[in-house]
Amino acid sequence: MVPPPSFEPYVLTPLDHSTASVHFSFFVTFLCQDPAAGCSVLERGVQRLTTRLPFLSGNLVQSIQRKGTKNVFEVQQTDPSHWSKLPMLKIKQHAQYISPRNVNRNTPALSPDDLFNPHYMPLPFYIPPSEPQPLLRLQANVMTDGIVLCVSFHHMAIDGIGIGSILQALSECCRNPDQPPERLSTSPESEAQSRARIYQSTNESHLARDDGGGSDIQQAAPSSNLGAPISRRFCLDVEKIRRLREACTTAIKAGKDMARRINPSSPKYDASWQGFSNNEIVTALIWLCGTRARSRATSVERDRSSFAGLNSSLLFAVDVRGILNIPSTYLGNAIVTPTSTYHFKSTELHDADHLVFNSDTSDTLHEFNPNDITLLSNLALSVQKTYRSVNPEHVRNIISHIMASKDWYLPAKLGDLSVSSMRGVPSYDMDFGPGLGTPYDVDAPDNRADGVAWLLSPRSESSARLLGYQRRGFWEVRLSLNSVAMKSLRSDRLWCQVTTEKAIESIPNKL
Repeated sequence: MVPPPSFEPYVLTPLDHSTASVHFSFFVTFLCQDPAAGCSVLERGVQRLTTRLPFLSGNLVQSIQRKGTKNVFEVQQTDPSHWSKLPMLKIKQHAQYISPRNVNRNTPALSPDDLFNPHYMPLPFYIPPSEPQPLLRLQANVMTDGIVLCVSFHHMAIDGIGIGSILQALSECCRNPDQPPERLSTSPESEAQSRARIYQSTNESHLARDDGGGSDIQQAAPSSNLGAPISRRFCLDVEKIRRLREACTTAIKAGKDMARRINPSSPKYDASWQGFSNNEIVTALIWLCGTRARSRATSVERDRSSFAGLNSSLLFAVDVRGILNIPSTYLGNAIVTPTSTYHFKSTELHDADHLVFNSDTSDTLHEFNPNDITLLSNLALSVQKTYRSVNPEHVRNIISHIMASKDWYLPAKLGDLSVSSMRGVPSYDMDFGPGLGTPYDVDAPDNRADGVAWLLSPRSESSARLLGYQRRGFWEVRLSLNSVAMKSLRSDRLWCQVTTEKAIESIPNKL
């Protein structure tokens, strides 16, 4: 076996220490006429990638470089014995098909919902903290009609945008089997410069020593009657999202004008306000429908309606590479995770107008409920205000707070729901060259935590067509909820109005 690459160890940045100490996995699927040939391309590409970016082969370990500070982590070279157990790329053969169009009577198609399984992943679900934590590992699952590449990465060293840049670099290393690329979009030198810039982005007034200790991410254990979380993928119609955005923007403007007429001392309406973005509307939609689904699930479990109000929080990731003036291709963590809060009144969760979608009432499909628009507008406004609060001073304060702490591990506490986005990652435009081509599917079917959502990369036209869609106009959302809440979500009035009727062919309806 080839020995592990060597590189200079480095300490993770304060922003790295603000994220969860956990491995995440993305699954990149390719349809191949000759999966064995595609696997050879991947092997060569991964070898080139680790030659150019050797630190990707490393492990996270506790660092002793900052004396007097607990829970500081660094990336070190992998020990040869550990490398032999967990190599950079594993290859595993399977007898299943990827595309439902290729299945036969004896061999069913693989469901993306079933991929989050150690059988298809390069790393175990749990690695004891006392053992080295691999930075990045891959497993090529060779199927009858293609390859499912599982990319597992440690979130304390790489964020979602970073894993997109790694996939882009891997595609460049695979694209021309006979000639490696002259250079990649990033390099060890560029990564080191970006880490140095993060360290320099501090507020001196916040560097006084902080005695605050670290905190692990904690979530309340789900009720046994609600079941463990399950993960499902949904498609939201882009035209419905546009209509929601326009309706919410109009509602906010009308509300401000009405408040001004009732009370002349009310703040004057800001004419420069441009309304909401699609991203803000989709984020608020997940917050609203996810909260209602959970509330109804709790009521079902208790066999009664809950008429109490609810304080709810939504955590979402914001990319701050632009604020820090570091390259968009930086692989490490350059995100902050602000939290929006909202107090749901009991009538907003259990109003007299039925929340359950009635497919027999045609008007329900076409007209948004005014109460839904009002509530969604308020949530979108909260998301927008929180997003806009992320400015250079906010980012510097976070970095300074961690650097001043005696315990650097300070991950954000999960909200009641959490949203991360891969919408800015052009996964389906990445060309992995002959034998692989562009991805057929990119997914993150993680079901370990209740209330976690991913906005997945926008599909290419060819990928959408292969999955049975006539056009590419939709947003894909991967969401995990307990099984009772997931069933409630599927019947939520507003959720049903914006989701497309066409189910993804490779995902059977399991509820």
